[in-house]
Amino acid sequence: MNVAYCFDPSCPWTWRTSRWLCGVAPSRGLEIEWRSFSLLLLNDGEGPPKVHAAARALRVVEALRASGSPAVGRFYTEIGARTHEVGAELRGG
Repeated sequence: MNVAYCFDPSCPWTWRTSRWLCGVAPSRGLEIEWRSFSLLLLNDGEGPPKVHAAARALRVVEALRASGSPAVGRFYTEIGARTHEVGAELRGG
């Protein structure tokens, strides 16, 4: 079964939920389709600096998806671990 999972790299709640989903996916026979969404767009351009900084990461996610790369989940895992686990700053550009 496929599960479409939508995330914003700046959101700690989607990060925590994604870790749970990755943990249960193998035992449930789930394949995760990683999809991005923008809290900045959802909130009409309002939000803290980290939400603004997520735009660059979202562009990378969409470029990976457009190329058909299976690396979206790995990219999100890496950027999420750095920002939500280690506390590194999510930078815009």
